[in-house]
Amino acid sequence: MKVIQVVGFKDSGKTSMVEALVKYFSEYYRIATVKHHGSHHPMEYNHSVDHIRHYEQGSEKSVVISQDEILTIEKNKMNDSNEQLDSILSKFESEGYDIAIVEGFKDSPYLKVWMASMIDHRILRVEPVEWIVYYDEIETLSARLFEDIFERSDDYRNV
Repeated sequence: MKVIQVVGFKDSGKTSMVEALVKYFSEYYRIATVKHHGSHHPMEYNHSVDHIRHYEQGSEKSVVISQDEILTIEKNKMNDSNEQLDSILSKFESEGYDIAIVEGFKDSPYLKVWMASMIDHRILRVEPVEWIVYYDEIETLSARLFEDIFERSDDYRNV
């Protein structure tokens, strides 16, 4: 399974880039995504939905299932974000996904697409950066860049 990682500071276009990658690669591959919630504020969700109410009352995991979707929320028992990411990527791989697209997790060891509004000294703290993309370039990115990202991205078990 290939891992494509998109990093950058807040409002740099990370989610837009992930959307573009998912749109492009989902025509050819099975895709799974994971996003790091970097804020120390609780994640937002609708507190009136039944399975969220179950979760808020103490359920460690709550799952809602419809005909077309399964949505899971669960307590995080790991303190290390790279350990959490590895656990999720391992699960994605065991489920047969071809590509995992990771948004955030700046400290993980995978090659990164850096979303930048300007290049400055802050980029040097995040390694390994392989590509730099500006938000206003996303809509004009070519298939050639996407294929280069795919070819040069790390295989999950080889990092």
